[in-house]
Amino acid sequence: MDIIKNLNKGVGAAATAIIIIGGTPQVVHAATVDKPNVIEAKQISKSMEKEIMDESPVQKIKIQALKLNKDEPSMAGQYIENEVTYTEENGRTYCSLKILASDWMNDIKVKVNDSEVKCQLKDIGKTEVFGAEHKGAILKFEVPKVNPDIKLNMFVVPMNSKVTFRIVGEENKKTDKENNKKETNTNSKKNDVVSEQNNKDNTEKVKDNEVKNEDTQKKEEKIEAKDSSKEKVFDNLENGVYTLTFRAYKIENPAEDSMLNNFFDKKAKLEVKDGKKTITFLNTCFADGLYDFRIETNKIFKESEINDYGNKNPDTEKYPAKLFKMEIDDLDSDHKGCVLAGPMGGKLSDYGKVTYDKANNYKTVMFKFNKDFVKGWNGFDSSESILKQNDNGNLNKALIEIGLDTDKDGTVSVKELSEAKGKIDLSKKKITDISQLKALGPEVTELDLSGNRIEQLPKGIFDNLTQLTYLDLRVNKIKELPDGIFDKLVNLKKVYLERNKLETLPKGVFDKLVNLETVVLATNNIKHLDDDVFKNNKKLKFVDVSQNEINSIPTSMLELNDLETLCAKQNRIEAIPESLTKLKNLTWLDLASNYIEEIPKEILNSKNNVKYLYLAENMLKEVPNKIFEAFPKVNSYDFVFNNLKTIPKAPEGTKKTINALPQKSTMNLKLESKDGEIKWNEDLSAFDILAWQRTIHSILGEKMPENVEEYKKHLNGKTALELLNKEGYEPKLKIIIQKKDKDGKFKTIKEIINDGNGSTVGSIKDPEMKANDEYRILEELRTNFYGDNQYVFTNVAHAKVEESKKNLKSTSNKQKENNKNSKENKIDDSLNKADQPNEKKKEQDKREQQNKVTNAESKSNKKATSIKEKKLPQTGMPFGSGLLATLGSAISGMGVVLMRKNRKKK
Repeated sequence: MDIIKNLNKGVGAAATAIIIIGGTPQVVHAATVDKPNVIEAKQISKSMEKEIMDESPVQKIKIQALKLNKDEPSMAGQYIENEVTYTEENGRTYCSLKILASDWMNDIKVKVNDSEVKCQLKDIGKTEVFGAEHKGAILKFEVPKVNPDIKLNMFVVPMNSKVTFRIVGEENKKTDKENNKKETNTNSKKNDVVSEQNNKDNTEKVKDNEVKNEDTQKKEEKIEAKDSSKEKVFDNLENGVYTLTFRAYKIENPAEDSMLNNFFDKKAKLEVKDGKKTITFLNTCFADGLYDFRIETNKIFKESEINDYGNKNPDTEKYPAKLFKMEIDDLDSDHKGCVLAGPMGGKLSDYGKVTYDKANNYKTVMFKFNKDFVKGWNGFDSSESILKQNDNGNLNKALIEIGLDTDKDGTVSVKELSEAKGKIDLSKKKITDISQLKALGPEVTELDLSGNRIEQLPKGIFDNLTQLTYLDLRVNKIKELPDGIFDKLVNLKKVYLERNKLETLPKGVFDKLVNLETVVLATNNIKHLDDDVFKNNKKLKFVDVSQNEINSIPTSMLELNDLETLCAKQNRIEAIPESLTKLKNLTWLDLASNYIEEIPKEILNSKNNVKYLYLAENMLKEVPNKIFEAFPKVNSYDFVFNNLKTIPKAPEGTKKTINALPQKSTMNLKLESKDGEIKWNEDLSAFDILAWQRTIHSILGEKMPENVEEYKKHLNGKTALELLNKEGYEPKLKIIIQKKDKDGKFKTIKEIINDGNGSTVGSIKDPEMKANDEYRILEELRTNFYGDNQYVFTNVAHAKVEESKKNLKSTSNKQKENNKNSKENKIDDSLNKADQPNEKKKEQDKREQQNKVTNAESKSNKKATSIKEKKLPQTGMPFGSGLLATLGSAISGMGVVLMRKNRKKK
């Protein structure tokens, strides 16, 4: 298509792509040569969308996004267009669906008639959802016919989880070629299907609006009320509790329901006391991301009373629901409501910033209270399911569910466990105690205990599983591994311990696992790995120790000849081992987010087989161009967030891309320790570096700033925080001041949180500071992106306390005094030896010394008279060096005599 060619020509050989990996946006910039032309984003979006949609149109059909197993609207439907287009190309039929927030949807998979199909995702530029700016795309895939069964599965960033939902056609529309013709009746069978679906939907709505079931009708008193907008039915309610229902609808289109209906329980609790009316709503969806909810009274949004509801999830430490309680007058009239929600582009920092006429980042909606209310209250419809949501699971029940209760007596016995075979999947059962599994027998080959609430592994729990090849313990709460916990698992090939609370590993924990091929220890709190931790695991191919606190790569890991993947990102590793060159089969090396300052020459001078290399967010000061010779199979290099002064250039004629902007070196972070005070300053803040990277959209024709001056032009008079907030980022900077202890380890002495300003200076006091003390500052940047907490980078600077000039002068004087004392001691020693001769010798020495003193005094007096009479010169000495020598000799002689006299007195 011409527009694609023009776009490519305008923004360079390869445009910047925004990729979301595990919920974290990463901006990957391709190398460009020519300065890109500025292309209007809206024009690109409309043109691309039009060209995609206009390819041999067959039909446009209105759709609904429904939950996978229920005929209820899916939340994901708010982020896709409510219409799909079917086109014919080369005799094949394709479906095109517009996604309104492709930056929030990752790893999209499509199933047509329950078979997964290949799909294409084409960017169309900026879109808007709930007033928040997003990036749009067209999802295109092949279908066997128009309006088939379609299911979409994707990772949704605000929810931090995967979502599956159905795309259901509501009605068939005429082809674009027939747009100017009169409408004709569509196929009656299709109408019947649509009619049946519509009737089903309407039936569901009626059921939802009915408040009372058979039980409540027997117990509660029904108050007759005609649904008339003019009739006042709430004015004269007596004191008590009532059950209400309500409807939330769009302000711009009162006939259309708001998605907010899906955020709350269908019932609301009304309390009346002396004419005062208080209503409580139960938020059941995205409770963690719904920051605020208010309904105005007399055009004023009073703050609601907010309380957590249900049992705290022990895995996430969050509650499943929230209660919002507020006072509302005149329930017979419609009221404006407002919500501040992460999934709708809201930020916690905007809490309370709303008025009737200016919503800011709140989203507004109209509320109508239905007049068929009921006196009495028997709870929210969702209460039971919410209250049970975080209960601990039952191991026996889980074992029955997977078919191990072979005699159907309701209990899984020791004998039944011992006869279990093959794979045992007990994942995500909320299990806390697994001691019963000690009875599992040797015919079990795979055991999956992931996603539970296990805190402790009983000693010997796996001893009978001698044929086990796969053990999954990830996403639990295991704090330690008992000694010998894996010793009997001699056939184990894969072990997963990711996302637990491990701090240490017992000595020789993997020694018996000679067949081990995969070990994952990521996302724990491990501070150290013994050098010999993998000494017996020669078959290891995959090792992941990411997101821990280790400061070095174990030497035994560098002896693993079969190792293909090494992930050690987000640790405290300070150096790349030179012997890494021994790993000839290594194809994936991830050392991003560490404290590495240089790439060893041994590595640069050798050729590696690595295909994927990640060194972003380190402390690298230089990356020589030899990196391309050392890693010839790597096509994309990521050096962003380092301290590079010069960016390496890819060899000409290659398709290698380099992502290197921005660099932390532009911050110029400095630390000073002096006179009991630790001070720091920087030219750019960490917020600036984040704004530099995250607020430039190369896909829309924006050019990545290559220096500080260009970045400041990008700010255009605004602050970094203003740009970040507009994009949905809420950055938080943790400043950590550390001091090196006597063991050479840095210990934290102060932590400061900065989330409200871009200050680039600061200081703290240390009254115990002394000469040669060493300090360092860590600036750890994280950001909340629509409810998703992301780590960004850490910057580091060091300082050492120098001795003050006063101390240096004092030290110099002490040294001189010591030298003087040393000379006196030598003289003293010689005098001790001189005291040993007989008395005659002593008398002779005494006479000689007296004569010397007399002669010296006589010469001194004559010279003194001569000096007084002689005129002093303007420069230089007033006398020759001979006099100084004579005078010095005399004084020295006097000193010797005096010391001898003092010694005799003693």
